[in-house]
Amino acid sequence: YIMNFLARLESKVYVGILHDKPNHLFLKKYMKKNQNLVTVYEAFLYKPFLNFDFVHADRYYTINNIDQSSLNKYGGNISSFKEIGFRASEFASKFSKGISNHLSSRIEKYKKIIVVTLPFVGKDRFNYYDSEFLNNSILELVAISQKLNEVLIILKGKKGEMSLLNENILKDVSNIYIIHSDRPKDLEFNQFEDLLKIADLVISMNLGSTTIWQSIFNKVPVISLNEIHPQSFLSNYRLTEVSLKKLEKAITYWLFEESKSKINTMNELYACLNLKKQEALDIVCSDLCKMLN
Repeated sequence: YIMNFLARLESKVYVGILHDKPNHLFLKKYMKKNQNLVTVYEAFLYKPFLNFDFVHADRYYTINNIDQSSLNKYGGNISSFKEIGFRASEFASKFSKGISNHLSSRIEKYKKIIVVTLPFVGKDRFNYYDSEFLNNSILELVAISQKLNEVLIILKGKKGEMSLLNENILKDVSNIYIIHSDRPKDLEFNQFEDLLKIADLVISMNLGSTTIWQSIFNKVPVISLNEIHPQSFLSNYRLTEVSLKKLEKAITYWLFEESKSKINTMNELYACLNLKKQEALDIVCSDLCKMLN
């Protein structure tokens, strides 16, 4: 009833994140031929992850062709696509006060900085990642840290993951710094966007994390850790998607090796992912104006 009512308002264009929810399907069903439903991508999803299905839209604003190619695997109908790139402004640190004095005093003692973003670990419901994966990954980082005395490794918590870590793992480890967090955007200091400004390398423990694209967008090298999924397109780029066994090799390559191939890899990823500097929503607004005129 509500979707039928909205359609009868006879707006020329209905725009939003109008993907695969039942309400959105009914809205499209009740719309007239001279009305358009356009939807903006909610997240960048790619194989091996399942993207949105049964999306019915006149236009879909997608981040890039990788995102576009994985939509509607089982059904749906999208009349046209327009690539708009990364919605970078949504991830700007708006309320943080920057790097804390305590962390700044630690950073000054090291030549290189690695920021490690943790995955969301399911405690009361199913999730790809569990406490065993978290503990094994941190154990490997601790072992690597012992060989990299001039490198500070910052573990950036997201939603209380550090509470699931065996506290003995980090005992007597001097070059690992922990940022605890239950709600990332509530942090007064040391939000991820702040850490990107001082990072020489980012390691994401979540293969599908937005922090990967934020890092590449800001021209910071990134390693995506993959222990449990089939390989993604990132595996086509040298030491960008690795298992725990290859993590030390990848860190050494990105931090210390002098190689033009590193610059080439970053540039290729930037172009492939369509991480343009023009604000994505400005492109949407411009396109909507053309649609209405």
